[in-house]
Amino acid sequence: FYVEKRSERLRGKKRLVIDYKPLNHFLKDDKFPLPKTSSLPLLLKESNTFSKFDLKYGFCQLGIEPSERHKTTFCIPNAQYQWTVLPFGLKVAPSLF
Repeated sequence: FYVEKRSERLRGKKRLVIDYKPLNHFLKDDKFPLPKTSSLPLLLKESNTFSKFDLKYGFCQLGIEPSERHKTTFCIPNAQYQWTVLPFGLKVAPSLF
């Protein structure tokens, strides 16, 4: 299904959303706890070097093995595709990234 993309609202551009719930059912839970912002000063108090990263396209940096790509196949009218990089919606994506 498609949803309105906030950043493209003026142009009326929509974003394709794929429901990976059926695939997620078979994936192992691999949750990685993110630190709470209130604990960051304690974690960083001994640090003297900091880095800043732009993670906007982070998932797109992680490829999918060719033998596993068929699991991400999706169809739209008159076409069928499969991801070559990690798509949004897989429950293991945040911990892999």
